[in-house]
Amino acid sequence: MGRVIKLLDQYKKINISYEQLQQMNFQTTEPFILKIDWDKVAYEFLIRIKHNASNVIVFGSGAGGFQEQPIGPPIFHRHSWMEEFEDTVIYYNDPTLYHGEISLGWGQGELDRFYLQDIANILKLLLIKLQVDSKNVLFYGSSGGGFMSLILAGFVKGSTALVNNPQTNLMKWIPVPVNQVFNLSYPGLSREEIEEKFGERINITDFFKSIEYVPNIYFLQNVACEFDVQNHLLPFISGLEQMDENTEVNQILVDLYFDKKAGHAALEKNETIEYIKKVKPNQTVREVKEGVELSVVIVVGEQKSKLNRILEKLNYLKPLEIIIVADNRMNTIQSITTIVESNVVVIEEKNKCKAPVNGARIANGDAVLFLDGEDVVFSVELAQFLKPLLKKETDVILNNADSVYFEKMKIEWPSIAMVYRKVLNDVLGHMDLKYDSMLSMPYAISKKVIEDIGYDILQNPILAQATLIEKGWRVHTSSAIIKTSLNNISTNKNSFSGNELTKLEVREIKKNVKVLENWLQRKGDRGNYTDGGRKREIIEQLKIQKNYLRFHKGWGMKSSIYNGKQLSIIIPAQNEEATIKQVILEARKIEPKEIIVVINGSTDRTEEISKQLGATVIVYQEALGHDVGRAIGAQEAIGDILLFIDADFAIPAKDLHPLTQAVTDGVDIALNDLNLNLRFPLYIVNIYKYMLNIACNRKDLGVGSLVAVPHAISRKCLEGIGWDTLHTSCIAQVKAILEGYKVECVHYVDVMKPNRIRPHEHFATIGHPPAVLRITGDHLEGLSYLLKHRNFKDLFLF
Repeated sequence: MGRVIKLLDQYKKINISYEQLQQMNFQTTEPFILKIDWDKVAYEFLIRIKHNASNVIVFGSGAGGFQEQPIGPPIFHRHSWMEEFEDTVIYYNDPTLYHGEISLGWGQGELDRFYLQDIANILKLLLIKLQVDSKNVLFYGSSGGGFMSLILAGFVKGSTALVNNPQTNLMKWIPVPVNQVFNLSYPGLSREEIEEKFGERINITDFFKSIEYVPNIYFLQNVACEFDVQNHLLPFISGLEQMDENTEVNQILVDLYFDKKAGHAALEKNETIEYIKKVKPNQTVREVKEGVELSVVIVVGEQKSKLNRILEKLNYLKPLEIIIVADNRMNTIQSITTIVESNVVVIEEKNKCKAPVNGARIANGDAVLFLDGEDVVFSVELAQFLKPLLKKETDVILNNADSVYFEKMKIEWPSIAMVYRKVLNDVLGHMDLKYDSMLSMPYAISKKVIEDIGYDILQNPILAQATLIEKGWRVHTSSAIIKTSLNNISTNKNSFSGNELTKLEVREIKKNVKVLENWLQRKGDRGNYTDGGRKREIIEQLKIQKNYLRFHKGWGMKSSIYNGKQLSIIIPAQNEEATIKQVILEARKIEPKEIIVVINGSTDRTEEISKQLGATVIVYQEALGHDVGRAIGAQEAIGDILLFIDADFAIPAKDLHPLTQAVTDGVDIALNDLNLNLRFPLYIVNIYKYMLNIACNRKDLGVGSLVAVPHAISRKCLEGIGWDTLHTSCIAQVKAILEGYKVECVHYVDVMKPNRIRPHEHFATIGHPPAVLRITGDHLEGLSYLLKHRNFKDLFLF
């Protein structure tokens, strides 16, 4: 306690009235506490002035400030940090804290007086005295301090708010501390009455709507704190999307991190200081350009209402030129009212796809930034976005869309756009790009890259991205820019397997599939991915003559539970002596006519045990590779229903029977319904499964796939698609769908937990494990088959 008092006592104290503030001059460079009496309310500020600094950092206090300074107000949370900055630093105390024994007041004030508005007015006067423009002001706060920073940045137009796990709606915060403040600030009113009468004081989006302005915001959120995400981050983003067209919306950037231990607590001191130094507007682009001149191309359609605000933000970048490509040149020229420091050229192009091409052709800069004319971008974050390119650390910059998808996946999980963008980046060997794509502006490219890949290819952004990656140009996913419009990505609510594809989704799919088709034509059906040692030649030999090393005919029973149909069970096996007995015994319970064990590459007692248990045994000395054993077993099978399982773990009969019964009832391919156990984010293998089903216009199958056991196939379907197609399960599934067979996800069986881990297959020090590479190749081979046997234009109904 004494230490805290001593810390505060070290600062000189100046007491003045609000009226005296107008005449006051600030000459001192030593920190001081300024107490301003304004209509019987004391507003206190801890100020450290740097006269040569162009920026001001304003700190707000959350509940942690009271823990740091338990003697009570004034609270100047993190005041010991001021020496970390070469900027003027201001800490403000919330006078609400004087109303009672509370640790946080959220600046609520009194019924007829909003203290945060008063604090903002005082800060505006201080900025005038300090000769600092509001665009050079950064408000920082976490939790409740973050809430107040958002409000203050709204009042002080042009400033920026950097907030960490802030409250955005007090009605959704912990009731006890909120009710304490409500009782003190709004005596006699219920929570409902307070929300109705003072909604703009307690809800950030309501506040922004009331002032028709949203400031620049850098929103740091720990996604491990689910309460914050669900109650404050996501509703805040949703509220922004519902802003009135008249509302001026600046740039909002959401930066997600995961720290389960920290929870709601703010980032540690050093990390926070780094963020403050990164976000504060103290560096112009000129300081990092190092001779790289920037051209900006803005693609403008019918909607031109945001063009002037975009041009205003671009003044900060000081580009060599701004090229506006519009559908109506004269109309666009007449709409420009902003004074622009750079040279502005307006050209006409009614085809929006050709707009980037024509803009890039006349660009004179060393690098070209492409912007959508419907999105206003936060200039400071745009400068941060461009740094790697302007510093020549990369050749291409894409927008980091992770946080956008995080929000969209709460609505649509997973989004069609996410699936295909991630597949394409993965196929091209850029797992690091995740979902980032040139389909979404902003993006920036070196002029040398454009000249190398050709101007015309910019009409197809995905093809351009694939081409520049193949040519070896460096691609970087920069800082995230959340645009004012999040609607340029296809959305179909609750659409994982329930709804038909929308036209927007189909357009997105076709753009990506067209590029994949072009790539596969050059790289081969599997895209150069490993086949995992699959012995395809064995299948070709079997078509001519059976050439088993050994064959043993087993026994079975005539089934009484499949309406006269008979069941064959096929089990490929390799060194499974520890599990094969239980696998066969469990399989016997569903009355198979035969159990066929295809043993390949085994050196243990798998063959002996299988024979003892009455299985038909086919033996190959060599390992056949994945799926080949299934095809061989299917060729030998005599049943009307064929069930495929693996030998490394037993599946209870109660989980096998629903699949065989489904075939009895008319399903041709009954799949394991793994959709019922999916978790976000989707594993890359599931992404590929979903991708292929979507391409087949079978979105309803989700990640249902013949890759996964158990699954069952009808005799009719087997004879229709051919037993030999089973050597690549993805081709078999695509062929069955194309030929009109009934394919359904039937029953969920957990095959992940019991599956035997094979280190040489399931782990890799770099990139994907071998098993994933093989499965990737299988799905690309399935896609190749689809594209060869179905006209691209006929893949979907529209």
